[in-house]
Amino acid sequence: MKKLMRLKLVNWHYFINETLTFEGNTLITGENGAGKSTILDAMLYVLTAGKQQFNSAANDKTKRDLIGYVRCKTGHDANQYLRNGDITSHIALEFLDEKKNAYFIIGVVIDSSSDLSTPKTLFYRIENTRFDDNLFFEDSKHPREINNFKAKIKEYDYKILETLSKARSDFLHRFGQLNERFTLLLQKALAFRPINNVKDFVYDYLLEKKEVEIEYLKQNINTLKEFEIHLDKVKHQLNDLTKIDETYQEYLQLENNIQMQEYIIRHALVDQNQEKINSKNNELSKTIIDIENTNQSLSSLKQKMEDQQKYLNDLRISLINNDTFKLVQDLENKIRDLELQLENLEMRRSKLVEKLKHSFGIITQLLEDKINITNLSTYYDYKDKKITKDNITTFRLVTNTLAQEIKNYRNSLSEKKGTLKNKIEIVRTNLQEVRNEIAELNKKRLIYPSYVTNLHREISNQLSKHYGKDLEPKIFCELIDIKDDLWRNAIEGYLNTQRFNLFVEPEYFDFALEVYERVKFALNIHTVGLVNTKQLEEYQDINADSLAYMISTEHYYARLYANMLLNKVIRCDKVEDLQKYNVAITPTCMVYQNKTARQIKKDIYEQPFIGKEAYKVQLQKKEQEEQLLLKELDDLMTQLNQIEKVYSLCDNIDLNYVYENCDLFITIEEYKDRKRDYEQKLKDIDRSSYLDLQFKISKTENELRQLQNDKEDIEGIRNDLNVNKRIIMDNINSLQNEYLNLTDNLRNTALKLSHLLQQAKKRYQNSLERYKNDYQKIIEIYSSQKKGLETQLEKKLGELKELQWTYNRKYDFSAETGILGMDTYYREAKILRESKVVEYEEKIRDAKRKAEEQFKDEFISKLQEYIYTAQREFTKLNEALSGIRFGNDEYRFKWYISKTKQKFYEMIMDRSNIGGNTLFSETYQNQHREALEELFSRISISDDESQKALEEYTDYRSYMDYDIQIIHSNNNTSSYNKVGREKSGGETQTPFYVAIAASFIQLYHSNSYDDSIGLILFDEAFDKMDDNRIESMMTFFNRLNLNLQIILAAPPQKVETISPYVKTTLMVYHDDNASYVELFQHDKL
Repeated sequence: MKKLMRLKLVNWHYFINETLTFEGNTLITGENGAGKSTILDAMLYVLTAGKQQFNSAANDKTKRDLIGYVRCKTGHDANQYLRNGDITSHIALEFLDEKKNAYFIIGVVIDSSSDLSTPKTLFYRIENTRFDDNLFFEDSKHPREINNFKAKIKEYDYKILETLSKARSDFLHRFGQLNERFTLLLQKALAFRPINNVKDFVYDYLLEKKEVEIEYLKQNINTLKEFEIHLDKVKHQLNDLTKIDETYQEYLQLENNIQMQEYIIRHALVDQNQEKINSKNNELSKTIIDIENTNQSLSSLKQKMEDQQKYLNDLRISLINNDTFKLVQDLENKIRDLELQLENLEMRRSKLVEKLKHSFGIITQLLEDKINITNLSTYYDYKDKKITKDNITTFRLVTNTLAQEIKNYRNSLSEKKGTLKNKIEIVRTNLQEVRNEIAELNKKRLIYPSYVTNLHREISNQLSKHYGKDLEPKIFCELIDIKDDLWRNAIEGYLNTQRFNLFVEPEYFDFALEVYERVKFALNIHTVGLVNTKQLEEYQDINADSLAYMISTEHYYARLYANMLLNKVIRCDKVEDLQKYNVAITPTCMVYQNKTARQIKKDIYEQPFIGKEAYKVQLQKKEQEEQLLLKELDDLMTQLNQIEKVYSLCDNIDLNYVYENCDLFITIEEYKDRKRDYEQKLKDIDRSSYLDLQFKISKTENELRQLQNDKEDIEGIRNDLNVNKRIIMDNINSLQNEYLNLTDNLRNTALKLSHLLQQAKKRYQNSLERYKNDYQKIIEIYSSQKKGLETQLEKKLGELKELQWTYNRKYDFSAETGILGMDTYYREAKILRESKVVEYEEKIRDAKRKAEEQFKDEFISKLQEYIYTAQREFTKLNEALSGIRFGNDEYRFKWYISKTKQKFYEMIMDRSNIGGNTLFSETYQNQHREALEELFSRISISDDESQKALEEYTDYRSYMDYDIQIIHSNNNTSSYNKVGREKSGGETQTPFYVAIAASFIQLYHSNSYDDSIGLILFDEAFDKMDDNRIESMMTFFNRLNLNLQIILAAPPQKVETISPYVKTTLMVYHDDNASYVELFQHDKL
């Protein structure tokens, strides 16, 4: 056994340097606040390597922490910590390894810096040594801090543990290869909780949670299920492929029916075509006969026309030789010529009248507009006058003169129009520039000359590019402001273009100057300056009477530059004071310099640039300028519109046409007079001498015209017959060509039918009989039927493709859909049927065998083993409790088969499944089939909710219910689960301590019991128990085993009862700002 011998506390709360000695079971007692829990917290801090909650039994809502223990937190507002500055604490536990007869020390060094940051810790273990103050102190007063301790510990057989987890693992191993449950039990033992639920208590204190490794089992079950899923998938695939095949066969049947229909239709088309050829040949023979008859009629008619034409010619010769006829013919020809000429002249006169009307309308508007053209009124006077031989010469002269005047005036208007347009374009350009400047000013950006903005942009771009960061030059006027507006004009005017000078930081001046030099000619940059900020340091002083004093700025170099420029310029309120100074200026901008007074030009200072408000003045001026430009533009547009109007009028008047055609009025009257004269002469002639000849000629001409009409009619008929003949012959040729194509198509269709050809021929013969050789009807009926079948075929193909597409998507298959892909699907079905199904059926048999073996060997057997072990633990615990009365009662821990898991418990604990080389026996499987299947199912589920249920089913403790049986003095019994809440504090504490002791025994027993640590720590032990129960409890502890070392803390009232049962009693005292421990002597029982 590894016994705790001593405890060292240095600067641990109120303990300054205290060594506690333990011999066997130990009682630590003292008044409240003396430090009992503080000692246990120190021990627990080391034993668990920092994994605990301080003072949990003394105060369930404790706020103690490590820094509070090291610095000794007082809880006083005025002085929160007793220890200040850099503090080092030590906690060390000395053990005796009885088996090796050797001592070892485990401990921790804690450094807390004066800044109250999180303390630093160093856990360690030293072998084969005992406590020595030289280990913990540099001298009598100063504990060794971590670095000093690291150097000192090298003199020993030591191990420094760099992390808490490494320290915890090392200590557990040194205590006897204990597990993490040791640290949990230590903490639970210190923090007493009443037993409210026996099952929870058993889980926490008595029965350790043991893992049942089921991952391999789950893998086997999941593998089995995966194979079953795969097989099921393969079967579904085969089923889907069968559907594809069935649909394909239906498609082929429809295709055969369509081909038979196609054969019947094509056969009917061939026969129908032959019938049409025969009909057209008969029609051609009839047409040829009609053409021959027509030619005979036409020959007879032509002979008759020749005879009539000869007779007509003889009559015309007789008429021509008549003199009276000749005179009439001449006069009639002259009258017809004049009528044609008058018709043309009238058309020209109508256009002339329109031109005159239009010209008078325009001249009316020109006169109303008071246009200064000399002959406007003269021309206008002819508006209501008739043009005659008497005034036509004057009218033509006026018209010609006015046309030239209007042309000259229009040319002058064109020049004016061009001038106005140029002015308008200039004003619009200026207006746009002003509006752009207004937009910039609204953004509070001043408008600078182009040479300023060009230089500013180039220096900014080149600096940023060269140095890799934004470096923008500053403009002098933007860096300064004017304190008193009275002197604004004076400062603006005196500085003039110096307002635009640019500033860069001294380290960038040389590079900026190089940029200026490179670009000045290319960008036409001049006037604007680049300030050498490196040489301004000497201008620190400001003359209060100078213009410089009126400048305010936060920019260092702008301040110096303003001093340099304006410190010498003295402000004078009166002009007569100017000559008192070398350089001076008045508010009205009269400047005195070089013994000369001059007024600064108003344009220089009228537009301000200095100060935050300068943009407002510029904005106001630009807005005024915008209004002036708008007014100017409006005036120019009004002038242009007026000129455009007059120009358009002048351009639209056509006086040249009037000038050239105004004599039409005279010419038309002359032609009318001549026509009337000819008509009178014709009227006076006697025509009786040739009227008979004219009558015969007229009659013969009519007869001849009728014969010509008859000839044309017959020729038309003959032409129609010839056209019809050609059409018929073309039709026959076309039908014969079509016949060849139709027979070829029929032959190809017959070849496709192969074995169905005889059936198709038979069906065709039946259709001829049925429809009485009506080929068109056969074609229409079977075409309609074929169309319906083709619709069904297309639909069936769609169904086939849908099935194939669904198969491809469902099974990640990449075959082509449609008829062309069917071979791929047939191959797939063969592979699945002949290999995959067989493969997965074999894998399922193998996986099922492995899963069942794992289920029996790793799950059922483990649970059975753990349950048997737990039941034996209860038996041992009850044996230790047998005969011990706590007050008037005895206690027994009871277990029962869980009501909710009875079927599972019976299955797990049924030993008939053990032994032999077979899996579960048939009897066993039949008896527990429901439980087996349910467990199998639950084990294989992986979602979060099912995982919680799975943890319950793999926890052997869940297959039992628990209770504490209370045996009273009259041998009656009661259940703690039923009456626990009614029990007093002492009655609820007894089972707690019994169970804690049993838990530690179980923990230590699971390892090498005689070679492990045997520590159990209790704080505020038995505080609600009466003396009889305490004595019974201590008797119980002493009966359990000699290899336990119980260290408990209790108030002084319990010393008389507990002390006789322990070997060591330590009394803790607290005096002022310190606590200390003394050995308490008491007679043992």
